[in-house]
Amino acid sequence: MAQDEIPVSQHNIKEIHQDKVKVGTNEIKVFQEIEEQKRKEEESLRLEQEKLEQERIAKEKLEKEKLKKEEEEKRRIAESNPKEEEQKTVEQKKQANTTQEKPKTEEKKETTKPKQNSVAYPGISAYENEVIRLTNIERVNNGLPELKMDSKLSEVAWYKSRDMVDLGYFDHQSPTYGSPFDMMSQFGVSYTAAGENIAYGYATPEVVGKSHGDRYLGRCRQHGQ
Repeated sequence: MAQDEIPVSQHNIKEIHQDKVKVGTNEIKVFQEIEEQKRKEEESLRLEQEKLEQERIAKEKLEKEKLKKEEEEKRRIAESNPKEEEQKTVEQKKQANTTQEKPKTEEKKETTKPKQNSVAYPGISAYENEVIRLTNIERVNNGLPELKMDSKLSEVAWYKSRDMVDLGYFDHQSPTYGSPFDMMSQFGVSYTAAGENIAYGYATPEVVGKSHGDRYLGRCRQHGQ
């Protein structure tokens, strides 16, 4: 053996090989972790982009629905105004003709009797009773006292709805009776506070309740109730 040669045992060679294997394994593990982290970040970014896209689509849908409702409301108002003007004109002509036909000797003081339709009031219907029943369920659930059916108010409501059908309008202001408050006074209904709620095109009491539930739940004092 030469003087400069250093003996190396087989045991030392194995340890060096194992250390290299460990280093290679650690590098692979670190690389895999980096790749996994990168994959998670890309997935998170993709999900965020999908969320933003869904929110954009939903917002556009709401905007379109809002514009559609506004257009429908404008069209409804545009269609109803000529009818209202025509009804007022017809009513004014009727009143003028009635005034001209009456002889001066037969002039009488104006009374507060309601201008009732030729069709007699049929009484409270099962439909109306069901609306009141469903309304009271919601009122009790919201801590409000139950409403009571008033036959006189129901009669007023019936003549108002009949008037709207006969004259082809849908409004709180009646060409025949005036405002709801004027009409109640004509029918002899006394109140401390009152309001009118009208609905059109609802097939069942349940649908009426759902569509106008917020109004039905309002506190109301009519006819001492």
